[in-house]
Amino acid sequence: MRLLQESAPHHEVPPRRRPARHVRGSISVYESRGEYQIYVEHIEPVGLGALQLAFEQLKKRLEAEGLFAADRKKPLPLLPTASG
Repeated sequence: MRLLQESAPHHEVPPRRRPARHVRGSISVYESRGEYQIYVEHIEPVGLGALQLAFEQLKKRLEAEGLFAADRKKPLPLLPTASG
């Protein structure tokens, strides 16, 4: 699979060798060699890769909002009054 330069910046997931992914695009035949070509328009991870990507994107968004900043953290009480 080759990724065209003009479509590469639009993909959030860089292609790798191992993880499964869904690919959307078009297929053509390179007639002189009799080979198929896939023109990729969209790449999406499948399974755990998709879940990990969603988690990382959420984490980046919340971090950009400042929700993980040290000044927002509250100290833990020495003896908690309730649990659960």
